Order: sequence, then C-alpha cells, then structure tokens
Amino acid sequence: MRHYRYFLGLALAVSLFAASPLQSEDVPAESIATLRAMTDAAMEAISKDDVPGFVDALAERAGWNEEQRLKNLQKVAESRGLLRGALGPSVDNVEFLKAQVIGRSYLRLIYLEHREGGAIIWRFTLHRPRNEWRMIGMTWDGNIDPLFQDVTAAPTTAASGIESR
Repeated sequence: MRHYRYFLGLALAVSLFAASPLQSEDVPAESIATLRAMTDAAMEAISKDDVPGFVDALAERAGWNEEQRLKNLQKVAESRGLLRGALGPSVDNVEFLKAQVIGRSYLRLIYLEHREGGAIIWRFTLHRPRNEWRMIGMTWDGNIDPLFQDVTAAPTTAASGIESR
C-alpha cells in the first residue's frame, strides 16, 4: 500500500510538471494570429511568384533595412528560379501546417507550398526578446519527409489486399 501511494504521488507530480502542448500562457493566441496574418500575406504573395510582395510582407517584422531587403529579394528571386526548374511552377496553393513554440518567446510557423512537381516547406522563426516579436529566421526546402504523419490504415480484405470502403 505504501508503494502504491508513493507511485501515485510521483505520477501526480510528473503530470503537473510535464511539458504540455502549446497553451495560451506560453504564446498568446492574439500574437499567433497577428504573426500568422503577416506570414499568410507573405505566402499568398509567394504562391503567385510575387517575390517583392513576399519580401515586403516580412520586411518590417524582420527589421530589414533597405539594403537587407534588397539582398533578401535577390536571394529569394534566385531560389525561385532554381525551384521552378526543379519542381515546376507553383500551383497557387499554400497551406499552413502548424505552429511550434519554445517557451514563451520563440515561435515557428510552418507552411507547405504546392508546386507541380513537388512541394516546398517554409519555416518562419520569430523571437520575442521583450515586448515585440521579430522574425529571426526563414528557411525553405523541398524535404517534406519529416512532415509525414502516421495514419491508421483502412481495413483491407484478406484475399485481395484492396481497401474496403
């Protein structure tokens, strides 16, 4: 009986201090909504190959001066040319996938851009050192493998191996 109480107390303590998924006290919902509006606007522009619109949507939150804005414009434009050759044109479709947090001051927003020959994953990393969010990182690549999730397979018939509906 004594061991039972010990394990029950330990389980309760662990459950109280265990890491939890995104909660409102970690990153306020209005912060996520505001930041998503910015990245949604950027992704809407990039899905139409509007590189200047993409860069302009991010420039203020990134704190880029004019020289940095032009440098990023050039970098994104060059990569869009390479991507067009490798993955084909954009099909004018982007999807918000998820938000991830580290504590209360780091947020990452992840998007999927659909292209005729594949997809591009966009990751925007934001940091709040005090009272204002700043974009501190932006990456994109075509490696979608880490984003696949397991699903429960539909039942199959034993004889044919074909999914039943």
